[in-house]
Amino acid sequence: MNLALLEASIKVERGDFSSIEETVNLAIGVGRSDDALSLRARADLKRRGGWRDAEAGLRRITKLTYFDKVLLLRALEQKLEDPSVIADPTAAAALRRERDALTVETRSTAVDFER
Repeated sequence: MNLALLEASIKVERGDFSSIEETVNLAIGVGRSDDALSLRARADLKRRGGWRDAEAGLRRITKLTYFDKVLLLRALEQKLEDPSVIADPTAAAALRRERDALTVETRSTAVDFER
């Protein structure tokens, strides 16, 4: 299963979305719905810049892994470029604080990950 998820993730990053649904269905079938949500979020970010769908999917994950956090950072970066967010300085500032906190958390997770 890990290999199938890794292979599908690599394909998505290269722009090949052909195996997403099969891999997502397999992940759900073996009880790894968080991995399915993560793969779909990766595809949403890559395919159409769909930060909304990606962020919604990632926020449904019960326990974010390091890689999920990195995907969420990518979604938040895209969100910061959205004209509706740019037009609302209060929302933009709150989003930047969230992004910065997640960045710090991700950096410390990477250090812990190496141990």
